[in-house]
Amino acid sequence: MKPAILLALVMSLVTGQARAQYDDDSLRHVVWVSVTAGGGVAHLTCDTCRNASEGGMDLIFAMGGVRSAHIRYGVTLDMYEGQRSTFGSATLSVSYYPWQDRSLFLEGGFGGAFSCFRAYQGGGSASASGIALVGAVGTDIRLQPRVYFKPRIAMSYAAIGDVADNSVPSSASTRRPGWGQTVLSFGIGVQWEY
Repeated sequence: MKPAILLALVMSLVTGQARAQYDDDSLRHVVWVSVTAGGGVAHLTCDTCRNASEGGMDLIFAMGGVRSAHIRYGVTLDMYEGQRSTFGSATLSVSYYPWQDRSLFLEGGFGGAFSCFRAYQGGGSASASGIALVGAVGTDIRLQPRVYFKPRIAMSYAAIGDVADNSVPSSASTRRPGWGQTVLSFGIGVQWEY
C-alpha cells in the first residue's frame, strides 16, 4: 500500500511541474499593452532654492512581455504635467506577481528622466535630464479574457542634478545644483494582452 501512495505522490508532483512548465511556456508568447491615467503630487528639491510641491495629472503608457505567471517585463513611459512643471521618464520595468490570480503586483523600474520647470523666478524656464527610479504596487482585475482593469499607486524619483536656469539673460546664465523630483501618483488603467 505504501509504495502505491508514494508512486501517486511522485506522479502528481511530476505532472504538476510539467503543467506549470507548459503554462509558463504558453505565457511567454503574450504581449501586453496598458494605458493608465490619474493624478499625483510632485515634490521638487534644489540645493540653492526653496522646496516646492504641486499637484498635477499623470499619464502612463507601457508595453512588454511575460516571462512566467509571476514575472512580467516592459518599457514604461510616464508623463506628469503640473501647473508649473512637466516631468517625464522612460524606464525598463519588471513586475512581480506573488499569486497567480494577479491580485497584487510589485513593480520596479530604472531609466532616464527629463524635467522642465516653467515660470521659474521671473517667467523663464529651467530644464534638464537625469536618472529615474520607479516603484509601484497595484492589482489586475479581469474584465474580459485578456482585458484587465489596473489600479496602481507609484512613486518615482528622478535625480536631475544641475539645471540650467533660462530665466536670466544668457550672459548671466546660472546653474541650479542638486535638482531632484519625487512624484507620488495614483492611476487607473486598462491592460490588453495579445
